[in-house]
Amino acid sequence: LGQNDCTLEITPVKDHDNGPFCFRVELVRTEGNEPTKDMFSFVEDCVELNMLTEPPTPTLIQPMAATQGEPYIVICSVMHTCPTDVPTLTWNWKTEGIIMFHRQIHSGNWETQSILTFIPEEKDDNRELTCTAAFNGGLKSSATFTLGVKRIENYNHIIIPAVVGIGTALLFGIFCIFMAKKYKTRIAKL
Repeated sequence: LGQNDCTLEITPVKDHDNGPFCFRVELVRTEGNEPTKDMFSFVEDCVELNMLTEPPTPTLIQPMAATQGEPYIVICSVMHTCPTDVPTLTWNWKTEGIIMFHRQIHSGNWETQSILTFIPEEKDDNRELTCTAAFNGGLKSSATFTLGVKRIENYNHIIIPAVVGIGTALLFGIFCIFMAKKYKTRIAKL
């Protein structure tokens, strides 16, 4: 009580567990935990619960487009209210490169984050990336987006035809010079 850390955990929560819940202090004797007449109820600061019928949907934060061969980071986060039963976040992707965080947002609200880092390849273009949150009690929710992968710019499509064209022109030019010399030599002999 002195540390402002009085918490009520209801497991499992039922749809009728909506309150009001009022904090009550009852002093006891230390020897046998026998109750005394010293008690107080905080009826002005009761709590009502809002029961959600569906679990919260994860939020995805990602850059607009990934570049082939460069690190890409996607963050999946979900809000929850019970730090003792943290939701599990999973990806439909390779499992290496995942970092998990849990933090308190404010009194009674927590956030779980999963940070996925990977290096996209050309084959990953237009692939769906899904983060699934699994909550205590078996409820799940997901968020999905389609990955766009930019290819690394190269100029092979310009350089190769140009080299082939120049090479062909050189060979044709050398052939023409050789033929012209041969033709001059024949005319000179006549």
